[in-house]
Amino acid sequence: RRTGQNLPSWEGTLLKGLGEVVPLLLSGLLLIISWHTIQEWTYPAAVALIVLLLGWGRWFRTQNTVGWSFVPLLILATGWVVAANEADSFRVSEYPRYGQAVVFCVLLALWGFQLLFARYKHTGHSTYPLAQFFRQVFSLAIPILIPLAFPETASEWIGTHLWLAVLVGYGLYRAKPYASLRVLLVVLALVGTAFIFVPSPVAYATPLAVLGISALIMVAEKAWRESNWNTTTLQPLLHLLPYCIAFSIGELVLLLLQPLNDTMLSAIPQVGWTAASVLWISIMASQRLSFIRHQLPTVLVIGILLAYSSALVSLVDTFIEMPNHTYVRLMIGFSGLFMGVWTYLFVNRGPWYTPEKPQRWNRHMVGYQLLWVPVYLTAFSIVGNITGALWSFFMVAQGIVLLFLALRRKSVLLNRTAVFFFGVSLLKIVFWDTRSFATVQKVLVLIGIGVLLLIGAFLFVRLRKRMEEAPTEETVARKEP
Repeated sequence: RRTGQNLPSWEGTLLKGLGEVVPLLLSGLLLIISWHTIQEWTYPAAVALIVLLLGWGRWFRTQNTVGWSFVPLLILATGWVVAANEADSFRVSEYPRYGQAVVFCVLLALWGFQLLFARYKHTGHSTYPLAQFFRQVFSLAIPILIPLAFPETASEWIGTHLWLAVLVGYGLYRAKPYASLRVLLVVLALVGTAFIFVPSPVAYATPLAVLGISALIMVAEKAWRESNWNTTTLQPLLHLLPYCIAFSIGELVLLLLQPLNDTMLSAIPQVGWTAASVLWISIMASQRLSFIRHQLPTVLVIGILLAYSSALVSLVDTFIEMPNHTYVRLMIGFSGLFMGVWTYLFVNRGPWYTPEKPQRWNRHMVGYQLLWVPVYLTAFSIVGNITGALWSFFMVAQGIVLLFLALRRKSVLLNRTAVFFFGVSLLKIVFWDTRSFATVQKVLVLIGIGVLLLIGAFLFVRLRKRMEEAPTEETVARKEP
């Protein structure tokens, strides 16, 4: 009976929901209470909570959810390591690098828990939609909690902002298969309202309120499962909404945490680099191959187009002096527009050519991509900043390498990713690298880029045709007697 299998429909629904949600609520509550300051009672409370979670998971058979509940405990452990030299209390805002370390530990924790449960066959005893939904909402609550601990931030927090943006978008993509779109919109509306209107002390309880209200919504929705929401003629348009919302949330987090000043605009290219580097780490941590294969270009856009939409609005601001609220609206508007266009180009359209054997991402490909991280870091340390043209060169070089790999492996994913790198490099060159050029110089640069693109497109088409016409091992084996 404790698993809800022998109870009536609504009672079983409620009991299953409680069995999955209570561990998340308890661990989230400890995280919220201990986030700003860590007192003497925090460590005993964490130990007691670990014992309680283990017993709860054994009683309700929800080991997977209990594993997710250990994530905030890992965050607290990271905080204790950082604050080991503090005698009385620990303030998160005193450590600028703490936010990035926390999010990186979250990624590693999710990866480790998934491997652990897969090894011991604990893939989760419940496939109930409410349980799945709350796991995803909890993944959203983690990055939502982080900015609440940083009421005042400086320009060096720009990397942390993009960690948040990428994780929020990643959580939304994870939530899409399990939660209906309207519930997702309600949750995001509640969170957005709390960010904008709720005073900061009350905002600390916002994630818990979101979880509770969402639970009621999901229980009510189970009784009204048959809906024409997915059969509407606007379904293709609705597919774009989660991506636009994810990007808008990341944009909103960045705008709320970072004052709109010259320091922010000068750090814009770092935003794109941070998002790109974090994405490759997320790829290895997530182990979601199907998700990565289909959504990789869109997740890249979340971080990198944030930089260039902001840069575009800043260019307009140099000619027309705008008040802050107009600036913010234009920035979010351009971001949503770019997000929709890139999503349509890279996700909702069919493949440009059909591969015979589509290649999945594997550890060798991920390792190759991760090798680019120290290359970028070395180049940036030599240059002294990341606003120069060297970053554009590396983006183009990586796009070329990925393009040849796409042709060799006949991988649609690598093909689209390479073109995406070319597009980002073009945007950076046009809107950032040439910002100090004269008009004639900008025109010459654009003409040169156009000629190079035409030559590259011609060579790509010729090479692709030659490689597709080349006999494969299977065709050669068939021809042999």
